[in-house]
Amino acid sequence: MEDPPACRTGYFVYNVLMGTTHLGELEHMILLAVVRLGPDAYGMSVLRELEERAGRTVSRGGLYLVLERMVQKGYLATRMSDATPTRGGRAKRYFELTDDGREALRISGRAVLALWDGLEHLLDDAR
Repeated sequence: MEDPPACRTGYFVYNVLMGTTHLGELEHMILLAVVRLGPDAYGMSVLRELEERAGRTVSRGGLYLVLERMVQKGYLATRMSDATPTRGGRAKRYFELTDDGREALRISGRAVLALWDGLEHLLDDAR
């Protein structure tokens, strides 16, 4: 079966036009890290949060690719800090969960919890 025409024009257009809110595992984790970090969520803090809390190693490029995709989907909003001398005069880009991002995270979280429900005993080491 051929992909819908919107799919060929990009991930963002496909998701917006087709109304999907499914999150991939890394997208889910990144949105959770942004929520946990609150106003301190910028690229490197999100990367550290993923490594420390989830044991997930992600390249900087991979992280920024997903962050940008989440902005394009409308799940994250951004703001820039003032430039600082400690960063060589560069500003930090901070990320914040939007209402659409909150809803996507709720839907994704509920789906994962529903699938886990009742399976714990099947996955125990002591069979």
